Amino acid sequence: MRGASVLVAALAVSVPARAAPPATARLAYVRGHGAERCPGDATLRGAVAERLGYDPFRDDAPRLIAARVEQVGGALGGEVTLYDPAGKVAGTRKLVAANDDCADLVATMALAISIAVDPDVLFRPAPVARPPRAPDPPSASPAPPPASAPASAPAPPRASTLPPPSIVPDPLPVLLEIPPLPPPARVRFHAGIGGLVAAGTAPAVNGGFTAQLGLRYGAFSAAIEGRADVPAATSAPGGGTVSGALYAGSFVPCFHARVFAACGLVTAGGLRGAGSGVADARTDVTPFAALGLRAGVEIPLVWRVALDVHGDFTAALTPTTLRLDGRDVWTTPRAAGALGAGVLVHFP
Repeated sequence: MRGASVLVAALAVSVPARAAPPATARLAYVRGHGAERCPGDATLRGAVAERLGYDPFRDDAPRLIAARVEQVGGALGGEVTLYDPAGKVAGTRKLVAANDDCADLVATMALAISIAVDPDVLFRPAPVARPPRAPDPPSASPAPPPASAPASAPAPPRASTLPPPSIVPDPLPVLLEIPPLPPPARVRFHAGIGGLVAAGTAPAVNGGFTAQLGLRYGAFSAAIEGRADVPAATSAPGGGTVSGALYAGSFVPCFHARVFAACGLVTAGGLRGAGSGVADARTDVTPFAALGLRAGVEIPLVWRVALDVHGDFTAALTPTTLRLDGRDVWTTPRAAGALGAGVLVHFP
């Protein structure tokens, strides 16, 4: 039994460990306008291979690294972009040459490419150059100097055989895995027209028209909206009819998330009431004010045009009663609602 254990241990030691395959990538290097004097493709590839300790570039590698140097805005700049096997951008690193030094810029790009190919290079020491080998001593004894020759000078001290200290370069502070920042938000304006169906702001369900003008910054927007309803009528007990129509303006602040929007409503205007079918028929306008909420979706159509669909819920702050010949016919309810749709045009 003891002999079998020794044999198994010997076999285990004799089997070499399998090392992980080296990381590889394809390289596309371009020298653009103003960078013709920069080091070429061979120099960049050699710098990366020297830093990694092997040549990582293969024509059949699944990943691609695109490197470019060019004159941008009076300064020499470089950009390194890593593409994953699916062809999507996995990260970008932009560099600017100090004192317009192209050689230093390409050396920094080589470090960025090395990190992109094999991030473990940050945790490995840089390759150390081997010291020159001391000459072997002669096999035969040298002939004695002639009698007339002066005494031989002492032999110079031998160079130290200790290797030079290993110097590990400082890593770049930003890795390629960090995606580029999104572009800054800007103010955009919009205008739109639409229609609605409303209940609770007239004696019967009615329709109306809207017009809107506003601006948007990032996820927030604010607009001024005008509204004009078509009069709606109802019969009065004892004869005659009364009709009403709302004419108002609203301040509409919104928060947007993708195509969805949640808004507030501050509405003020006038409710026009009119009587008919009796001898003493009159027309009057009373103040109208309400607060409410709006929920909607904005669906892009073509160019800068979008379809806006929303629903409103409002609470009246100024109750109004329509009367005919001294009789109360209709009073605004505490809550009202509306469904609206229209088109918005964004610019610029």
